[in-house]
Amino acid sequence: MKVEEDTIVFSKCIENLHLYLNLKPIKHKTFSAKNEFHPILNSRVISQELLNPTQNTPLLLESFYQEISTSSLKIEHFYELIVTAMITKNKYAMSFIINKIDRLKSDVFLYQLRHKQQYVLMKSLFLSATGSKKSCLKIIEDFNPNGVSESYKEFLNVFYIITQYNVAENFEKEKLIASYDDLAEKLSYPLFDLEYIKNYNFKD
Repeated sequence: MKVEEDTIVFSKCIENLHLYLNLKPIKHKTFSAKNEFHPILNSRVISQELLNPTQNTPLLLESFYQEISTSSLKIEHFYELIVTAMITKNKYAMSFIINKIDRLKSDVFLYQLRHKQQYVLMKSLFLSATGSKKSCLKIIEDFNPNGVSESYKEFLNVFYIITQYNVAENFEKEKLIASYDDLAEKLSYPLFDLEYIKNYNFKD
């Protein structure tokens, strides 16, 4: 039985992500986005480059955006890129995505609320990490943890807790650390240690 190319690419992307989360070198490094792939798969393909710190992120993202510039599904093309930008703490990628998506008409989100929730979380996380507490608190009000994909719910909760931690007062931080620690233990990814949450910021 012949295995379709998109299935093979998807499997390799998943394996790379698991390796990264387990603090191991990624294994598969040759990918190409293709028009025949689903937009979310292409987003996952491009996301692989964020797992490789040697890549030129600005050039990569600009080239990718030019390729999807005529698509009516731009938000889908960013779906996995949003998650990977959060995982890798890629400040430039987050800023780039925010700049592009905020220019889109709001009705692009109506058909898929999960996309909007994921984006709102990433933008809130970015603002919290850059010290923009007031803006973060305003935007995070639009985030509903139950509005994300069921398969991503616990995983994305890591970044929801980190966002809250970044803008919390000192007496609140201990409770959030405890919640984060419990969730990290449940997920069992070495990347999510205490240093990960305590140092998730982009302040100079």
